[in-house]
Amino acid sequence: FLSKTLYFPLMTPIGRIKNYQELIKENRKLLEKLIDFDLEIAKYKKLLAIKNSNKQINNTIRNKFKIAEIIGITGVYTQRNIILNIGDLDGIKVDMPIISINGIVGKIISVSKNISIGLPFNNKDFKLAVMDKTNCTQGLLEAEVSGTNFMNYIKIGSQVSVGDTVVTSNLSQIFPQNLLVGTIKKIIKINSGMYYKAEIEPFVNIENLGMVAILVGENNGKKGN
Repeated sequence: FLSKTLYFPLMTPIGRIKNYQELIKENRKLLEKLIDFDLEIAKYKKLLAIKNSNKQINNTIRNKFKIAEIIGITGVYTQRNIILNIGDLDGIKVDMPIISINGIVGKIISVSKNISIGLPFNNKDFKLAVMDKTNCTQGLLEAEVSGTNFMNYIKIGSQVSVGDTVVTSNLSQIFPQNLLVGTIKKIIKINSGMYYKAEIEPFVNIENLGMVAILVGENNGKKGN
C-alpha cells in the first residue's frame, strides 16, 4: 500500500527531474559539437580565401568557446540585453562574441563574478562589419529602434541581390570571418547618392534561444565591431 500511495508518487517526479537534467547535459554536448564544427568551417573558408588570393598564410583562427544559458533579459523590447549564467570566473570578458549554431547572437558588454550581459544584434547599439558571401561586398550591420536589421553603407554599383547570404567580414576585429548573419530581404535606395542599404533577415531568432556559445579564443575580447 505504501509503495503505491507514497513511494511511487514521490519517485516519479524525481525520475522526471533526473531525465530532464540528462537531456540538458546531452543538449549541451550536442551544441558544443555543432558550434565546434561551424567554427572549423569558418576557419577553412578563410584559409581558402587567402590561398585563392595568393596571400601568405601567417596564422590560423583559433577559437575556443564556453556554453552559456540565457537566464534573463534586461531592458525594454527594442533595447533588450540578454543575461548569461557565466562570468568573470569562467574567463568571460567584455567584447567577446556570442554565437549559436545558426549564426551570430551578439557580444558581451558587461561581466560580473558569475554573470555576464550580452548585447544582441537586434539592439540599436550593436554594430558589426559584415559582407555579402557571394562577392565579398562590405557593409555595416546595424539595427533600427524597431529591431529590424540592415546592412548599411553598401557602395553604389556593388552587386548584391535579394537572397544573398550575409556573413561576418574580414574587417571585423572581434568576430571570426564567415560566421552566418542572415539573408538579404530587400534592397533600399537612400538619398546620399554614394551608398544604399539592404534589409537583413537574420538566421537567429533571439526570442527562441536557450543556450549560446561565447568565443573565448585568443582572437576574441578585442575592442571593435
